[in-house]
Amino acid sequence: MPGHYFITICTQNRVSYFGKVIDGKMVLNKIGKIVFNYWIKIPRIYENIELGEHIIMPNHIHGIIIIGSVGTEHCSVPTKTKHNKMGFLSQTIKFYKEAVTKEIKGKKCKFKWQRSFYDRVIRDNDELSRIRDYIIANPINWFHDRNNPFNIK
Repeated sequence: MPGHYFITICTQNRVSYFGKVIDGKMVLNKIGKIVFNYWIKIPRIYENIELGEHIIMPNHIHGIIIIGSVGTEHCSVPTKTKHNKMGFLSQTIKFYKEAVTKEIKGKKCKFKWQRSFYDRVIRDNDELSRIRDYIIANPINWFHDRNNPFNIK
């Protein structure tokens, strides 16, 4: 699955800024809606990115990002170049986190992201299917999730 990446972005100290899980469904608050709206804008800013399944949870985001090249051929994330000191995926997530932070801080909230993000190359269709199922089921499984602050020891 060239160009397919499973991304997780967490808030600092797993603080739940984005809303609550109620009856197995994620209910976004105002900040969660900002986070969602910026997420779905990514393909408008980077024309060679498509978004797959995604979910905003109380303190993190899971999403599939598909990076393509010209036409329909997908490629792996470009590495650092002379003019781009970080890879394209890192550059995209950096832009996203900065834009969201700027918008949220304008609302006088002490919001912070965890440093960096988690990414995993999706290697085949079976793995893509498992990750999609995981993302879809995330709200249902929230009370057992390792990112749930009540489960962090």
